[in-house]
Amino acid sequence: MLAPTKDKGMVIIYWTGGILGTANRWSIYENGKLLTDMMRRGAFYSYLAAPGELRLATRQSLNWSSMVNLNWINSLSDKEQPTFRIEANHKYYLEMDSGSIKQVSAEEGEESIENCHWINPPSR
Repeated sequence: MLAPTKDKGMVIIYWTGGILGTANRWSIYENGKLLTDMMRRGAFYSYLAAPGELRLATRQSLNWSSMVNLNWINSLSDKEQPTFRIEANHKYYLEMDSGSIKQVSAEEGEESIENCHWINPPSR
């Protein structure tokens, strides 16, 4: 399930903590293309990435609609992330904390996602 392929790398982005509440969510972009707009605390997202440079950006979307009707406030500016080097047949764990993303070891990543909700499980 969460395995790389001979021509792509497996990227797992997760968010276990932070000071922001679960009502807040983040959008994650890969090289300018939206990956997900459902990243929340306690979640992880996985996908197969092409080898080469991986540029990620995040954007926070605040859920204000229940408090005030100001939908325009949900769009905040993108937060650029470090560039990661992806190789085929490798697995990468990227930890998110309040919009910042950093690479962690496989051991730390595996342990951390055990208690996270997988927001994009494969369809059967």
